[in-house]
Parts: sequence; structure tokens; C-alpha cells
Amino acid sequence: MPEPAFADASSDKDLERLKAEILSMRRHRKDGRPAPHKLVLLLAVIDSFADGTIRDNRIRLDDRLEMSFRRHFERFGMEGHEARIVYPFFHLRSSPFWHHRIRKGQEASYAASTTVVSKAAVDRLIEYAYLSDYAYAVMTSSSKREQLRRWIEGLLREEQSE
Repeated sequence: MPEPAFADASSDKDLERLKAEILSMRRHRKDGRPAPHKLVLLLAVIDSFADGTIRDNRIRLDDRLEMSFRRHFERFGMEGHEARIVYPFFHLRSSPFWHHRIRKGQEASYAASTTVVSKAAVDRLIEYAYLSDYAYAVMTSSSKREQLRRWIEGLLREEQSE
């Protein structure tokens, strides 16, 4: 599938801001090592922008995103961790660049939720995730998106070797 034609409005400042926020995001730890799930999900999102699956700022928790997540998890996952996409999809909400469009009438349930355990639970609460303007600008710039991909893969390889 050809790459969608996005206007390249991203700047180095957008990329550096997103990278700083990724470095500072909260991540589950096991045996002193950070879990890879959030970074792996971001790689799957990058794939979805690159292949045209995502054509606007709406990231849906669908089978295609999950397949990409699982593929990356096979490369970068940790022993003792399951490839469960629902956790990073939900918990990335604590990062300044990731937001959820909450389903109408579910605002109180969403606000009271501390975690979700299934795609059905996510679907009940969340219509889609979306990115802050600067993160979206990075994802829609093929050069910035690929720089971000290489950087995240480097972080994950470094964490694997620790």
C-alpha cells in the first residue's frame, strides 16, 4: 500500500520534544528492567502511519495494530511478559502526547478506571487514541517518523542487553 501523502509540518523541535517525553514516561518494571510494551506499541503506531493504515489522528485498537504490536513484541519482548496491547494502549494516557477519545456517557467510568484487562473493556470506554499536535506532526513526516523508529528500536535493543 503506498504511503499516504501527509504535509511535512514536523520540525526537529517536535521530534526532540516527543523523544524527551518518551524517555520520561512511566513504564512498568520487572526485575529492575522497564517493560517494553509502551515502546513496542509506539513502533506499531509508526508502522500504521507508514503503511497508510492510519490516515488521520485516530489510533484504533484493531486487529491490524495488534498484529504489528505482536510482531514487534517478538523482537523486543521480555521473558515473563505477555504481548498484551490493551495495557500500553490504556496506560499511555499518562504520557503528555497520548490521549483518548472517550465514548459518550463513559467519562465517569473512564476516569475511575485504573486499568483495563481486555479489548472489550477498552472498546467500551475508548473510541480511539490520538496524538498531540507535535507527535502527530512527527508521525506524518516520513523522515521524522523513521528517525523516531530507529531511536525507539535502539532504546529497546539497549534495554535487552542490560
